[in-house]
Amino acid sequence: MNYFFQDLNKEEKKEWDQLVEKNEGSLFSLSTFLDATAENWCVLYNESKTGGMICAYTKRVGIDILYTPFFIRYAEWIGEKPDFQVAKKILKQRFKVSTFHFKSFAFGGTERIHQELNPDELRLSDLAKRSLKKANTYQVFREFLPEKLMACIQQELSKKVATLNPKTLPLLEKVAVSFPDSQQIQYNIYEGEDWKGAAWFIENDRKVYYIKGACEKDVKSNGGMYMLIFQGILYAQEKNKIFDFGGSNVTSVREFNIKFGSKDKKYAHVIWNEAPFWWKFLQRLKKIVKK
Repeated sequence: MNYFFQDLNKEEKKEWDQLVEKNEGSLFSLSTFLDATAENWCVLYNESKTGGMICAYTKRVGIDILYTPFFIRYAEWIGEKPDFQVAKKILKQRFKVSTFHFKSFAFGGTERIHQELNPDELRLSDLAKRSLKKANTYQVFREFLPEKLMACIQQELSKKVATLNPKTLPLLEKVAVSFPDSQQIQYNIYEGEDWKGAAWFIENDRKVYYIKGACEKDVKSNGGMYMLIFQGILYAQEKNKIFDFGGSNVTSVREFNIKFGSKDKKYAHVIWNEAPFWWKFLQRLKKIVKK
């Protein structure tokens, strides 16, 4: 079977999204998420266009680099399965450098994890129960207030999380305005009449995805984030959907997630570098200059 790359116009993106939804693909394979977060992207299709995968890429000194954009977990093969060895050969012909995530280990790679919670599998740890009890002094309301949340993320998280910075935060804002309000859920936590933080989720037919959340330091220490995530989980369970924590290989974040009974799901980090010698030399030189 032959494979080819295709940049998609507006109508072709609709066709791609229909293929994603028909085959129960993730939120991260939808054109809406990619348009908001990727520098460039195309689809690697099989010849009948009954299967394919998104290829997000950036360009550096004339070389196309296959990568995973911020706030996207992984690429995945959608639809009719390929010969993965052939598909990998095609990818390496186009992208001489790769540092991307893939849902399975079909292309090889090293292990990464994220966490999910299936319907009716909620199991709170003792710490989670105590934290939720502490947070009972707050009130939680569902309202879509993305401006407040983005400001809180910038204030509370950007100093602690290196990947949340002036370059990446606007991508989150683009995601918020790209999806219809009907798919977006935001739970906001209040102390009296004062807004203190929020958690933001996007849902599709199968899952409720946690995208990002933040709350003020004193509220967080009193169980505020436990309360916000708990509300998202209850919403997912009410809809009989999987709750997707967004996942993390950061130990502290994973430990937080599993306190709700979530399970690890594995995916792959795939790296290769077959760029010309001069390109590799320039990259090494750049690192030396930065030091």
